[in-house]
Amino acid sequence: MKKYLVKTAIPSRKNRWEASVDERTIKAENFNGMLIKAITPDELSAGARIFEIEELATMVKSFYFPLTVYNHDNLYFGGESSEKLDSGIAVRYRSYIEQAFQNYQGNDNMAEYFDEYDSKTAYKKIKCAEWKFEEVNGCLWGKVNVSLTEKLTTDETEELKDWISGQNSDGLGEGFEQQEIRTYNHTISVSFWNPDDNYRIYDEIEFGNLRYNLN
Repeated sequence: MKKYLVKTAIPSRKNRWEASVDERTIKAENFNGMLIKAITPDELSAGARIFEIEELATMVKSFYFPLTVYNHDNLYFGGESSEKLDSGIAVRYRSYIEQAFQNYQGNDNMAEYFDEYDSKTAYKKIKCAEWKFEEVNGCLWGKVNVSLTEKLTTDETEELKDWISGQNSDGLGEGFEQQEIRTYNHTISVSFWNPDDNYRIYDEIEFGNLRYNLN
């Protein structure tokens, strides 16, 4: 059964409405059936009205991708290129990177940009997509936490991974890559995507296997 946030209101004796918001587990095949099942017998007899029903996420699925961090100090001293930092060194700047990304991204829910153009069915199951960072085996990785109302199929998972890769290369990631991040000793930038043939988006199982091989 799915979980919903149900907003109801019951008329009081003073001709006022007493509102209530509750999380409820509802078994329903369609919206009309859900309306019937969302309200309790006591509420029904009291004349309650339902104002809104919102399906809630019941699970979180995480995806991972490699980061490329560049040191731009050389450019400020007349150099022609920036220096790619080793991922073990880049992890030292995690707090700066996270703060810069928060300033850039704010509280924007990226799931709003995942629609039927990207997937005919998966977009209906996604409530929130949140880009994060995680240290793994001494290296900094990008991470996307996706809140879901129900489990994704294999095809839907691949569609979602393709969308994340597209956001990393041409959307969210492309914009963030243009941001200069000033740390205590360097000016850096972070790319969520790279053109290497081995670049990919890993789901939790794939990343678990990768972590094991990296140990």
